Amino acid sequence: MNKLKRISTGFTLIELLIVVGIVMVLASFAYNLYTPEVDAARRADAIAGAYEVANICERHYTENNTFVGCEAKFGSAARSPKTALTDADAYWTIAGATTANTYLITLTPNTGASKTAERQTVSACGIMTINQAGVRTVTTSTVQQCFKR
Repeated sequence: MNKLKRISTGFTLIELLIVVGIVMVLASFAYNLYTPEVDAARRADAIAGAYEVANICERHYTENNTFVGCEAKFGSAARSPKTALTDADAYWTIAGATTANTYLITLTPNTGASKTAERQTVSACGIMTINQAGVRTVTTSTVQQCFKR
């Protein structure tokens, strides 16, 4: 009698489903670890832009003995792809207010209509400010968490 020998090649559907399930679980862990790092990088980019604006104001003060008018020079600062003074696609907006002897630079998270889901976690620190004395404030978290160096 001639017995048929079955040779198994390839993967069964169950094996493929198990592998896909494992990959999905690993991907969800990776995404949850990745997202806070992206938010921290965006926040660091915004803070760097704010310090650049502060340096512009300090230079203006040494040249003119007043902070008034340094806002006109803000246009050259904070020009990274996702942090801008007026860019609607930016994650943070940088604004400033000056008097003769003081300035206040405000970082506001943009939570506009485009990319809303992506920006939900950008505002973990809320509105951040830096003044001429170097005093930093935040609205929803601690200064140490938001202004890490």
